[in-house]
Amino acid sequence: MTMKKNMILAALLALAACGPKNAKEWTVRTDEAAPADIETVAVSWEILPIDEREMPIPTPFSAKCYGSKTFLQAGHYPSGVKVYMLEEGRVAGVLDAQGRGPGEYQDLSGFAYCPETSELLINDRILKGFRHFRVPEMTWESDEPLGRYLLNFEVLDATHSVFCYEPEGETPGRLVIWDHARGEAVSSMEVSMLEGSLMEEMHQTRTARGAVLFSIPGRTTTLWRADVSGFSPVAEVALLPDAFGPEVWEEQNRERLVQRFSEVMEKDPRIAIGADFPVLSGKSMAFWYHAGYASDPMWRLAISRPDGVRTVSKLTVEGYPDPLQVIGSDGDRWISVLELELLEDVPAPKGRLYTRLQELKAQGCETVLLFFSVL
Repeated sequence: MTMKKNMILAALLALAACGPKNAKEWTVRTDEAAPADIETVAVSWEILPIDEREMPIPTPFSAKCYGSKTFLQAGHYPSGVKVYMLEEGRVAGVLDAQGRGPGEYQDLSGFAYCPETSELLINDRILKGFRHFRVPEMTWESDEPLGRYLLNFEVLDATHSVFCYEPEGETPGRLVIWDHARGEAVSSMEVSMLEGSLMEEMHQTRTARGAVLFSIPGRTTTLWRADVSGFSPVAEVALLPDAFGPEVWEEQNRERLVQRFSEVMEKDPRIAIGADFPVLSGKSMAFWYHAGYASDPMWRLAISRPDGVRTVSKLTVEGYPDPLQVIGSDGDRWISVLELELLEDVPAPKGRLYTRLQELKAQGCETVLLFFSVL
């Protein structure tokens, strides 16, 4: 989030809507967050080595999986962003159509793949809509302008996607289930200016059954499920302690609200906002929350099970210098990227993951994707 966006959001904080009714209620305390090694947290993990012998790939910053296909978004803004399609770790296609002509994109801000139609949809913010490309050829098929900016999106089936229109001026955000064939929303749900703006930071999770999980951040974070039949509430999550308090939530003066919100986001160590990449399994839940600009890392892990809640300030891999950050999801698994040149020497490793990473490094592998589940 930029400082300008912070000020806009701060002025809107008092507009946060109440959570859904008839949903599960969870309380997650974040004040006892502590570092943890992934092998003490994950119930399973898997490594996918990326084969870069024929085509080097910049460090990816977004990843999505659809069956045997893994898609990576990599490159540098404002130019040079591409989508790489992997099959068993090998590059099987590259969407590289940056430009201003027909069939080209100028601002590739998001993507999703539709297995039923073999189409890769991208969100081009200059178009204010979707561009459709044929897979695996990565050839342009059509443009689908919407007339408004949209946030993160995901496909539901052959003709439907779910996304949120970004708030613009006095126009609030709106969650929609979009029918691409008819060019219209078949279900919609209005969100406040605050909720819609905060959702720009949050990613969706596509489940194995074609539904999508997402969160609406606010004073109480709400979790929802979307499928072709509509939206349904799943849970309410209270992230405690509340770093903002009545000085923000009940403040009516714009200037004091902006000042207080900015101070909290920059300095308060108790911040916890939103539920990024939410995962649900029975009576358990896990997600990543934003911990403020002064935190390193800014995104932290929360796991809520019937036997208790655990919050992790830094999720680490033995021998790797940087804490893990999630770049995507595959059903109930999250995806992180590791660069093996950064792997340090550990004379007596304690876990199996480090040994496997060293083996791959010795074989000449430079980058791997780490898939892991905590539920």
